[in-house]
Amino acid sequence: MPRKSPSMTEKLASVLLELQHLRGDPIDRGHAKLMTAAEICSLFQFDHAAGYACDGKDNHPTGLTPLLIAEHRKKTATSDVPAIAKGKRLSAAHAEFRERMLAKAGNGAEESSKKKSKKDKTACCLRSRGFEKGKSRPIQSRGFAKHIVERLKEIEGDIVKMRSVNKDMGSDTRRALLDLGSTGTQE
Repeated sequence: MPRKSPSMTEKLASVLLELQHLRGDPIDRGHAKLMTAAEICSLFQFDHAAGYACDGKDNHPTGLTPLLIAEHRKKTATSDVPAIAKGKRLSAAHAEFRERMLAKAGNGAEESSKKKSKKDKTACCLRSRGFEKGKSRPIQSRGFAKHIVERLKEIEGDIVKMRSVNKDMGSDTRRALLDLGSTGTQE
């Protein structure tokens, strides 16, 4: 007599047991033999990948992960629920901000909720800040602090004076000044 082909539930139960074994947290084989395929499957829940609740993805197998019920509840409570709540808070904050910006631009909430045609699309845009087009004005520089410019002029003047004195002096006088500068004392 030929062997009966396993049902999809039996195949799923087998895969779930093997997966749990590979994760290093196997279900006891003795206990598993006492359960039916449906009972083994009932130990697991399928966790949706991140972002499922936010953008409404379908139940494609690439976005599902089988977890034991306790693990799934822990993950949902610690990461999924807070992430979904944060997304809702940010959406509400964004909607409020958008309404404020439209109100500033002169378009109230009534206008923003209506569907706009392509002709009306320009009406919802923010108005210009009033700069005249075509006229350009020079960019004003910060400039140097006046005391720095004055000090630079003083230093340049001292350098020019030293050069003129250097030309007028003889080589003996220059050597004496250099020696005096290096020792720091007069003899």
